[in-house]
Amino acid sequence: MTWRQIVLTVCALAIFIIANLSPGIFQIGAQNDKLNHFMAFFVLTALTTFAFPNQRLVLLFSGLLVFNFLLEASQAVLALGRQPSLMDIVAGAIASIVVLVAEYVRRSRCSALAEVEPRS
Repeated sequence: MTWRQIVLTVCALAIFIIANLSPGIFQIGAQNDKLNHFMAFFVLTALTTFAFPNQRLVLLFSGLLVFNFLLEASQAVLALGRQPSLMDIVAGAIASIVVLVAEYVRRSRCSALAEVEPRS
């Protein structure tokens, strides 16, 4: 496991723990729960692309979507005062798509530049 993957794992665990705390115990971010999910998955997706720079983006999205579903399912199973919501999953998925589209553009530009630049 690389240091990038360790940072991603620590962040994912922190998000999982914070998302399952009873409301009012530890409030971080905005008062809007959907905005918090968006911000959490925006950062998580950016860290995922950093931790797995050569992985296909569709696979990264699939893994993030599974984590998103597991996060909401854990709120239902643990019953610590949080309510699972389909809109939380949507907010996380939208954040992931935004970052992954930006990463796609970045990768496309980098590969186009690599093709144009002469090699020494």
